Amino acid sequence: MITTTAYPGYTKNPPAISFMGRKTWDPGRSLQTFVTVTFGVTAREQIEIVEQIGTAMSEVGPLVREAMAAHVDFTEIGSTCCGVGTKVSQASGTSEATVRGSVPA
Repeated sequence: MITTTAYPGYTKNPPAISFMGRKTWDPGRSLQTFVTVTFGVTAREQIEIVEQIGTAMSEVGPLVREAMAAHVDFTEIGSTCCGVGTKVSQASGTSEATVRGSVPA
């Protein structure tokens, strides 16, 4: 498995690793075709899988935020492994957990 992290200005630079001969952040149908040919997962099944992952993330995000609020030692783990970060409110000094790419709960 290869993972990557978005960084400031990533859209102006291609990824370091090519996929099916292309260095692009948007593989288009190439990724879908690769998964179908290599693993036998149809396009419809791929869509269902992605939807299930999104649903699971939506359900787990609030639980991770709760755990981070209740257990200070879990803050770093929740932030690192689950895509949840914390921000400290300047006015109140309290921390608020957020899922990257989402609106805070």
